[in-house]
Amino acid sequence: MKILIVEDLEVHKSNLFVKELAMGLSKLNLEVIVDTDMFWFNDTTHFDVIHLQWPESIFKWRNPSDIELYYLQQRIDFWKKKSKIIYTRHNSLPHCKGVDNLLKLYQIIEKNSNAIIHLGAYSKEEIKDNNAIHTVIEHHVYDNTYTNTKALTKEVARKKLNLKEKDVVFLAFGSFRTKQESRLITEAFSKINIPNKVLLAPRLDVDIPYTYSKSLRYIDKFIINKIKKIATKDNRIISNGGNFIDDNELPYYFAASDAVILQRLNTLNSGNLSMAFWFGKTVIGPNSGNMNSLLKQTNNLIFNPNNLKSTIETLESISALDLNQIGERNYDYALNKLTTEKIAGKIYEFYCNVLSSDLNFNKAKKNNE
Repeated sequence: MKILIVEDLEVHKSNLFVKELAMGLSKLNLEVIVDTDMFWFNDTTHFDVIHLQWPESIFKWRNPSDIELYYLQQRIDFWKKKSKIIYTRHNSLPHCKGVDNLLKLYQIIEKNSNAIIHLGAYSKEEIKDNNAIHTVIEHHVYDNTYTNTKALTKEVARKKLNLKEKDVVFLAFGSFRTKQESRLITEAFSKINIPNKVLLAPRLDVDIPYTYSKSLRYIDKFIINKIKKIATKDNRIISNGGNFIDDNELPYYFAASDAVILQRLNTLNSGNLSMAFWFGKTVIGPNSGNMNSLLKQTNNLIFNPNNLKSTIETLESISALDLNQIGERNYDYALNKLTTEKIAGKIYEFYCNVLSSDLNFNKAKKNNE
């Protein structure tokens, strides 16, 4: 079986999702190519499956023009004559709001996919009535990159990051995409009554006291001033200036933490959820998207991102919990269900099911019932 995953690993190198998935599928003796140019310009090489990931990646994360969307539809029509188009639905909508052509891009992909892989049941329910075949396959962990997450101790990691043994460390990893995310997490953190609390937020992009941050790129002045007031000796917020954290450095951040916060408000997924599980950490996340159901299922902590009081109370609740016990359960869940080998096996099985189906409307509808 020959698979084309439409992605540019150089352009999107900060996200290991596709790289790890391609490795997992290759170990099943599938021929896997990861490339965007092959999608656009190859007319001779046959692929059984064209596997689309983020719609934006088709245009190497540029906003497409009207004519580019026209050519995309032509290209999809070309591939559908000889291949099956399968789409992994990472997002319901593009992160960049108010860009009409990005919204049209998402609509084109969802409308034209023969089959859709959802990372959770919530996503499937959102669009279950379209004509594709749907399945739910969870987000894999990056176990080819982070092979032994138990080897790095909390003590060693904290020494590396200049954290103390008595610190209670909340990790908010990854970017803060909106000022609302920045405001909610920093304000809630400032109000929790936990001694020696630390918010480790390497990509919080704001220049505040008691941080390593130097950049002020997108958070407006109101939020900047608010966070400056929050960041004191009793409210330690440690950032890395909004810069990406190298893959070799990432384990130190997770290993040093007591709990991981998912700083998302109304998005569908967060790769940091499975990452936190893989590092054996308790997770605190929003009651939205696919995250909500997995957090409930695994007895992790859930807050209402539209309610500051709910967020504060949820963060404070870790004081009464055995975080190590929850973390161990999360690690076992990841080890038993989310390894790249297991997820790649499920995706391969889905490929086979899709390729053996005639994919007409009635059959797709029947499979959804």
